[in-house]
Parts: sequence; structure tokens; C-alpha cells
Amino acid sequence: MKKNFEKILDWFLNESNLIAITPHQLYIKLVHTLDQDEELESYLETLLTRSEKALFRRLVRKFMQNELIGVNYSENLEILYFYNQMKIANEDFLEEKIVQEIYPFGYFSYGSSLQIHKFSKPNLENVITYTVPDRKNWVSLYLDELPTLSNEKLERKFFSDLNKKLWHMPYPKEQTILRKKVVLFSKKNISIPKIQNSLRVEDLSETLMIATQQPQYYGGITKVIDLHRKLLENRNHVGDYFKLVNQKGGLIDKARIGYILDSLLNFKHPIIDDWKSQNAGKRGGSRKLISYLPYSEIYDPEWNLSLNTKNPKE
Repeated sequence: MKKNFEKILDWFLNESNLIAITPHQLYIKLVHTLDQDEELESYLETLLTRSEKALFRRLVRKFMQNELIGVNYSENLEILYFYNQMKIANEDFLEEKIVQEIYPFGYFSYGSSLQIHKFSKPNLENVITYTVPDRKNWVSLYLDELPTLSNEKLERKFFSDLNKKLWHMPYPKEQTILRKKVVLFSKKNISIPKIQNSLRVEDLSETLMIATQQPQYYGGITKVIDLHRKLLENRNHVGDYFKLVNQKGGLIDKARIGYILDSLLNFKHPIIDDWKSQNAGKRGGSRKLISYLPYSEIYDPEWNLSLNTKNPKE
């Protein structure tokens, strides 16, 4: 068994590309390593009579005693993850890389997306914004990721309901990772992320559209308008943005974005004219420039949009 522990330790420190690994992920690695051990049959019956929890505790102790491995604890003093101290010195986006390793089903969004795309600085420098699936879909995803073992006896023992706390991947919690606070957002159906600087990140166009839906998470409507002004300064992303809004945006999204680009920033385009035509004659209390603020009688007649902010043209 000591040989397997050494193999896992060497894998984490020298073979894998991981910076961090959670106790759940470490337990899965232990089980997979046992299943792949060519000498498993020689000690299987003894292994099946031993406590798998005690076995895992021995592996955890080995990790904690290794001077090359650090430990980060959650707010309730449980082990959140182990990290390879040889890899943390010169890493760009260090905290972000740790987040995506310990929360594997998700991607960077909101301000973190803008930063990773090198489009704009986030509103809060020491905050990571990360989107994950809702609980039901999170469970479905991690169950799909569980390995199917070649040894059925081993699988029944190590993946039993009694051990669920060991192999169950906990739902993400907002934590402080080194120097940064992680703020989580949940969606039933998450988008397919882009890969930027080896990080899973929301498509920039989707981030910009969401900014018009939820400006409170971007520093307010003035900041959102500034983001669209920057979009127009470098026209490389405009075509992709229009395509995304046409594919995923509703009428109210087209009205808000069209109003910002056309009425506030004086940018003219046939697609914007088409959005204006689609919104002609539309009415309703939800047709507001800022979704979460009360409706205002100040109204833009071209876009049929309540301008429920002091002065959006500032």
C-alpha cells in the first residue's frame, strides 16, 4: 500500500499538471490507482476487510507531512484542497487556476471574464467571479465523471453509499483562495466556455450581453456603457457580439443594447435597425433599461424602453 501512496504523491508533484487537488479528487485517484495495481489480487481480500476511511486518512496524512505540499482550509476548518508549492511561485492567474481545478464544472464570468479576455479590469480587483451549474446538474456531471473500475468488488466497497462523503463532490462554496475571494453564480444550463490562457472562460460577447441584463455586477450602467464604448473602439468583436445577441438575446436585450449603441454611442448598423424594427410598438412594465430598478415614465420612443436611471447619456 505504501507503494501506491508514493505513486500518487509522485503523480501529483511531478506528473500531473495540477496545482491543487481536493480530498474528493484525491480519494478518486486512490481508488483508481488501486484498481490499476497489477498486484491488487495479492492483497484484495485483506483490503476488502479494512476500513477505506482509515486507508484514505493515511494517504491524507502523507500529503500533509510532505514539505512540498501545502494545505488550504475552508472557513469551517475542513481541508479545502492540497496544493503543489513548487508550482505556485510564478503562475499567472494562480488563484483562477486553483478555482477551476477544485470546481471543475464551471467557468469564469462577469468581471473575471473581462479580465481574462484582457478587455477590461474587473470592478473589484481581488474578487473572482465564477459560474457553476445548479445543484442538480452538478451532481449529474460529477456522477458521470466517476470512473468505472475493472474490479467490481473494489468498486462496491469504495463507492458504497456508506462512503458517499468521500467520493461525493461537494457543491461549490464561496471561499477565499489565497489572496482572492470567490463569488459564485449558478445557472441551470451553463454555456460552453472558451479556453483563454488555459482558463475556462465565458465567451466575451455573452459577458457583454449579460452586463446589460445585470449591470449591478459590473459597477453599474455607466460602466456597462463604457464597456460598449470600448467594444466600438476595436471593432474586431462587434460582428461576434451581434451574432451572439441574435442567437441568445431576447427582444429586451436587443432593445437595451441597441439603445446603448445607437442612441447613446451614435453607432449605426443595419442589424441595429433590424432590432429597432423588432421592438416597434412593444410595451410592458419589464421594458426597462436597468432590469432591477423601478419603472420610470421617462421613455425612449424609438426603442420603447423605460430610461429608469438619472441620466444614461452622461
